[in-house]
Amino acid sequence: MKIKSGKEVDSAQLKGIDFDGMLQDRIQEREKYWAEAEGQDDALRYFKYGIKKEVTREEYLKQAQFFTTFAVILPDGKWYEKGEMGWWACVSNEEAEWGEKYKERFLDNADPEWILTIVDCHI
Repeated sequence: MKIKSGKEVDSAQLKGIDFDGMLQDRIQEREKYWAEAEGQDDALRYFKYGIKKEVTREEYLKQAQFFTTFAVILPDGKWYEKGEMGWWACVSNEEAEWGEKYKERFLDNADPEWILTIVDCHI
């Protein structure tokens, strides 16, 4: 994640995270991916760029507006996750509105002093 100084870090206080800068980065990245994926077959578009066959460019770019992680552990120890992760990153029982509700559920009322740590964990 990016902090307000522009540095990339794995852990930072919420008040120091550059959510707007990360949004712009995600939109630019998605614009690039969409352009690279044009003309590719549906399977490659999905597996390389995450673009499902029925998704329009506008929908694909809209998905970038949400900062999310797959799971969250709050300071009280409660665990929340987008779905049940299985082998090869296959997810079942996915919460449909995870991305849209993430900010409201986990960030809007969070203490700005809380530290957000991103952990990349593989099965």
